[in-house]
Amino acid sequence: YFDLPMHFGMVALTAIVSLILAGMNNCFFFRHQAVLPSQSSLKLSNRNFNFLCLFNYLILQIPPIILACAYAETLNGEQYLREFHPEMAWIMDKMSW
Repeated sequence: YFDLPMHFGMVALTAIVSLILAGMNNCFFFRHQAVLPSQSSLKLSNRNFNFLCLFNYLILQIPPIILACAYAETLNGEQYLREFHPEMAWIMDKMSW
């Protein structure tokens, strides 16, 4: 639709899933910090808890960054079909392509 390589869609999807996982982890961390007694040795200060959440987000964004850098030159859908699956070129002749 935007004539972008399929690779960029995969990077966006990976980033979204990573952010969802990071958000779920942070909810888990917050809930467990909320139920700990204030005298507990496992209780983190607000500053340390914020660093933990930030670290969680940054660590889980490493896979999308690696995926984004993995392919220097990617082919768009039409070029990919012509190079790797020439027998499927009839798909490009359809009106909906």
